Amino acid sequence: MNQPNTLRLCGNRVLLLPLPADHKSPGGILFPARYSNPVVVNQYRVVDTGPGRRLRDGTMRAPEVSRGEYVLVETGMEHITFDNGVKLVEAEHIIAKWGEPE
Repeated sequence: MNQPNTLRLCGNRVLLLPLPADHKSPGGILFPARYSNPVVVNQYRVVDTGPGRRLRDGTMRAPEVSRGEYVLVETGMEHITFDNGVKLVEAEHIIAKWGEPE
């Protein structure tokens, strides 16, 4: 499938770039860089957001996250993942945010 050069998000969707995986276990054990299964945490940086969700009264509610913020995403939810690891998720699946937007 050909991927477009530009991607315009629709609706209440958010494009996320994964943060580097931690090579340290929750108990503090450090794994070598060659270790193939780093500890996976669903932490991402927001690349872009769609315009938001249209409410019943016709107004738009923008996503609660902004470009450049760091977010934590629910596990077990269906997301679209591109070959480079970038994910496309519904804004409702973001459960926490931190950091200043760009």
